[in-house]
Amino acid sequence: LKDNLVLFLSRADGKKDKNTLYSCIISKDGKQEKPEEVDVINIKKKSNAGSFQIYLSEDKAKFLIVHQEMYEKKGYEKFNYKMFTEKLELVWEKPMELPYKDNAFSVGRCRIDEEGNVFVLGTIEVAKKAVQYKMFAYYFKKDKLEEVDVNFAKAYAVSNLQFNYINGSLVFVGFYKDSKKPVLQGIIYTKINSKTLETEISKTSAFTKKDLAKFTTEKKAAKAKGVTPTFVIRDLLVSPNGDLKIVSEIYYVQVIQNQSASRGANLGGLTLSVNLNSNTYIYYYLNIMVVNIDNQGEIKWVCNVPKMQISKNDEGAYSSYILAYSNNKMYFVYNDNPKNTSPKTKEAKRGSYRADTQKINKLAVTLATVDEEGRVNTEMFFKSKNEGKTALKPKLYARFRQDNILIHAVKGKTYKFGFLNIRKA
Repeated sequence: LKDNLVLFLSRADGKKDKNTLYSCIISKDGKQEKPEEVDVINIKKKSNAGSFQIYLSEDKAKFLIVHQEMYEKKGYEKFNYKMFTEKLELVWEKPMELPYKDNAFSVGRCRIDEEGNVFVLGTIEVAKKAVQYKMFAYYFKKDKLEEVDVNFAKAYAVSNLQFNYINGSLVFVGFYKDSKKPVLQGIIYTKINSKTLETEISKTSAFTKKDLAKFTTEKKAAKAKGVTPTFVIRDLLVSPNGDLKIVSEIYYVQVIQNQSASRGANLGGLTLSVNLNSNTYIYYYLNIMVVNIDNQGEIKWVCNVPKMQISKNDEGAYSSYILAYSNNKMYFVYNDNPKNTSPKTKEAKRGSYRADTQKINKLAVTLATVDEEGRVNTEMFFKSKNEGKTALKPKLYARFRQDNILIHAVKGKTYKFGFLNIRKA
């Protein structure tokens, strides 16, 4: 927040039936202030202490604390909102009840404008396996709650929906399908004016055959078959002019059921046998897709950063990527098989060699650069075994600025932290 770090921690006290959230300011020189209580949940059930969500405003000058009241089967959706400045000064507080039953309405993310107004996205079931997206806007100076339907042109289905507050508008993006076929056809783009709540743009932008050819066979691309639905949106980067870069990654888990040998017991002439089963979980973190769209929702270019990270029973602890960006360039850092960046490897084969991210000593760290036209260049950044014998954990990082990233590496009981900085040439 501005020039300081703020640490949040919660403590559930069963004796007092309270779950308390504390915040602590830590200056850049390491000076720590005394923790302050900022929110409390009254625990009604011992099995559910509730939880807190914290959202940062776009200008990093304010933050919102949200906690949901205990679930009531026949009750309405209830929340408590608190808005603070970067100095932990309370701006406003509001207990809120939405006009939908708890069991019918699901709440998603919040966004905050520069004035401290809050926009909440949620879904309500309207038919079997069909939902309607709804947004609630709370204007705290007027103490007014507004509701608006969010629509996505003629998309058959929407997945990975994201939304941001950008230059006075609420912008919704995600993938869409145009039929029941399990493939992604392109990007949806809806823009709603944050003051009037009028929909200004609602459209779909389809992947071209050229785009599809980067992720599938030429034969399937020619038939416009679409891309795999296992792409998950990880990042949404906003340019000053309102253009967006949507960053997604192929992610899925394969479950293999293993049946061990039977164990038996003889009880009074009756033989009982039990087959013991265990599951193996294989985690796949594959290609990265970047989709650059303009401020009208049209796709400008699509690029593919090929990678193949696979691990077993570790939740992909050393998989995925770190992203930094500067001067319209994007920099992806991730654990990789050294063959993918070897000078001996042909360009077409780069990214196709499997990286077993559990074999730390055999990994290299790859740097993939995507320029302003969507061109991709990959190179070896460093070898893990040569850099302190610790392995990068890409999923644990903090972006202080777009070009200043706190990174984390670990092996056994050895933990290392450092900063990844993008320097202007």
